[in-house]
Amino acid sequence: MKTESPDDKDSALMPAKYRWPLVIVIVLATLAIIASFVFRTPEGPVYNYNSGNTPPPISADIDRENPVFLRIGLAPLANCDAVLNYYKENALEKVTPWGLRDEGYYFGPEIDFLEADIAVTEEAAVSADSAGSQPGSAGGETSYSTTNIQVEGVDEADIVKTDGDYIYVLSSRELKIIDIGGEEPEVVAEADIHFNATDMLLSLKPEGENGLSDTLIIIGRSGWQQINMVQVNIDDRESPEVVADFSIDGDYVGVRLADNVVRLVTASQPLGFEWETPSGSGLRAQDKALAANKEIIFNSELSNWVPAYKDNLKEGSSANPLMDCSRLLVPNVFSGLNTLSIITFNASEKLEGGDWQAIGLAADGHNIYATAEHVYVATAEAADEDETTESETAEDGPAEEPRRAVAADLKTIIHKFGLEQPETDGGLPRPVYMASGEVTGTLLNQFSMDEYQGDLRVAVTIENFRDNAQENHIKILRPNRGILEEIGTIPGLGIDERIFAVRFMGPQAYIVTFRQIDPLYALDLSDPTDPKALGELKITGFSSYLHPVGDNLLLGVGQEADEDGVIEGLQISLFDTSDPTDPRRVSQLLVEESSGSEQVDSAENAWSSSPVEHDHRAFLFYEDSSFIPYSISWSSYSSGRNDWGNDAGILVIGVEDGALSIENILKAASEDGKRTGWDGYLEPIRTVVVGDSVYGITGRGELAVWQASTGELLHLLHY
Repeated sequence: MKTESPDDKDSALMPAKYRWPLVIVIVLATLAIIASFVFRTPEGPVYNYNSGNTPPPISADIDRENPVFLRIGLAPLANCDAVLNYYKENALEKVTPWGLRDEGYYFGPEIDFLEADIAVTEEAAVSADSAGSQPGSAGGETSYSTTNIQVEGVDEADIVKTDGDYIYVLSSRELKIIDIGGEEPEVVAEADIHFNATDMLLSLKPEGENGLSDTLIIIGRSGWQQINMVQVNIDDRESPEVVADFSIDGDYVGVRLADNVVRLVTASQPLGFEWETPSGSGLRAQDKALAANKEIIFNSELSNWVPAYKDNLKEGSSANPLMDCSRLLVPNVFSGLNTLSIITFNASEKLEGGDWQAIGLAADGHNIYATAEHVYVATAEAADEDETTESETAEDGPAEEPRRAVAADLKTIIHKFGLEQPETDGGLPRPVYMASGEVTGTLLNQFSMDEYQGDLRVAVTIENFRDNAQENHIKILRPNRGILEEIGTIPGLGIDERIFAVRFMGPQAYIVTFRQIDPLYALDLSDPTDPKALGELKITGFSSYLHPVGDNLLLGVGQEADEDGVIEGLQISLFDTSDPTDPRRVSQLLVEESSGSEQVDSAENAWSSSPVEHDHRAFLFYEDSSFIPYSISWSSYSSGRNDWGNDAGILVIGVEDGALSIENILKAASEDGKRTGWDGYLEPIRTVVVGDSVYGITGRGELAVWQASTGELLHLLHY
């Protein structure tokens, strides 16, 4: 016998013709109630937003009706309520019983995070003289090196800077100012930094400019989803003064300095949420937690989504919005709940709270690339299910590469921003959104992007993790009314290999891929609509960093490997690219064999590396010489015991008669004079050249000084 439920009894009492209209009424009423939660204006907003009183944050030359732009472009919303509703609507679709928590606490598509490095541009790569460190002049006389940069005139932050008279070093939450003008280097000033400072810009005021100062802009992380930035006045080198100190929501993506204007890029996640989690096991517990988390989103305010800043020098100051609502853009297709921000300010003027220009977008960013006029921000996203790339035949691609198809797991969205000049003299350039584009695959780092004659060239690895399949492409994108349109491509580079290094050099480019052997591809990009792979060189090992060192000469720093791809040690290679159809390696140095260390030569095991392999700023090319810090760890078993130690220093490499030559090996032993042992040699991570002196700076508070012409160790400073 069937048991009649209460619901069955109630429905039996109601005529059928009334049931469906009632259901519709109930559904509509329920939707209205939900809408009242989601779209209501929050009571008493935390921030004092001033929406609508700032100029439009997008270029006027954008076709906002273009179907491609409607898919990948960015646009401002009407007001602060619309911004809040955008975040709420999308968060409700993403929230779980454990909150807004994907793998790695990331609020966009699940991807592997990429390390931000540096790209190379046409200005820096057309000739060796214009690449790398741009010589400075101390007091108009002594020349000195500067940071190895990506674009001439666009400086990059680092842990070491110099003006030729002083060296500025970030060390263990302290700023050290070292006078190098006397007989011996001397620390003349120290300043405590209350956060983990990782980057520093040096801004020297233009001659004859009144009201400006020489400053250091110091940036780092001070906690989960919070960065700090301080501005230090160094007009008096012996008495530096912190004149600005700000905390900013988010994570540090990168910074550039050009024409005395700082471009700082940050990325913040949703803020201030205390999520419910299931209490106990079972689906009911999960449903209860999910309902509670949706209610939390219903009640969220702009302060939960839009990043803020705080002036740490103002007593009793509170958090303020980093930007106005009208300066925040949202993608036409959801790209995550993070907020990417671009901030500009004058480096030599005392920075007051909010005295900057900012633009934000509801998306994430992992790599930035900047010229003097533009900033590009790239982020990886999950590829569409039907995104498949197929390498071309040998006629269009490199020879001997099989035709195949790779279903891409990831794609990269690239947003382009310009700097709009103010209407009045002395005003601050304002970041303005210009265009967006997408490419299948992911970037290695900032070397993967380059702007040349208005086009953006991009090197990508297309990968399918399930099939363990890879291939690499060069894409050329041209801006057209808000879209970065693909106008040319070179497909099928390095089948089943990944990109390890890229160097764009004007109308040419060079790319290194690796799995077991290292093909170096020479590319012709002179016709952006018909780029070509002209030649390739297959050798063992790989280069992680490429740098032009003369006409048709390219220096590579990386690892040697055997024919099975097993790493064997640090190598430095010289490539002759005079015939791009037949690039050749004309010289090679294996560092373990070239260090001049008897212990390394006789060791049973040795491992060598250089910080240049993962950080281009550790490399210095100055006055036709390459300065490459290196470190070798070795071990041996003899006389019934284990011996182990290290050998480290700076290799000074020149090119003579088309081959690499070791001009000097700069080493500094520990103060007790021991030539062996784990701490036997200092391990420099940065090199500075001033006049005839070479300065090696370690990460442990040590500075060694050598005479450049002889390699003699002159001084060793502990600070």
